[in-house]
Amino acid sequence: MKKPWVRVLEVVALVLTLSLGADLLWQEHSKRSHQRCRENMRALAQALELYSTDSAGRYPHQLSALCPRYLSGLPSCPRGGSYE
Repeated sequence: MKKPWVRVLEVVALVLTLSLGADLLWQEHSKRSHQRCRENMRALAQALELYSTDSAGRYPHQLSALCPRYLSGLPSCPRGGSYE
């Protein structure tokens, strides 16, 4: 039979390992979300520039005016927010 303090050390090691793994997974998820957001913002910027070029330098009052000519659809925020 193991001594009680050995069991406690095993549990502490397990908790630390799980918490580090969860942190690494969260960081990776966060990086992917930020990358998707940057891609969405880049697409919106390009669509706005095209709209402006075609509209004598004016910009739309709403982003929905970019669809479907400049964007196939409005991108969705990876964090659940809205770009509108």
